[in-house]
Amino acid sequence: MSSITYSERIKIETFCELGLSNIQMSDRLKRSPATISYELARCEPYRPKWPKQMPNTSGHDVAERLN
Repeated sequence: MSSITYSERIKIETFCELGLSNIQMSDRLKRSPATISYELARCEPYRPKWPKQMPNTSGHDVAERLN
């Protein structure tokens, strides 16, 4: 298993915020699902801290706010 780059870690964090699954992340990053799962399991900041009642937003709205 090769190591995840800093750029990939930022992308994984963004993908988590957008609600992508591990499989979707692995497809986009061209990494194995096991590598993504390992990275998510080892690092706490990837777990988004959403409020209990989140407004109804699509991934597109979230992506626009990140820019």
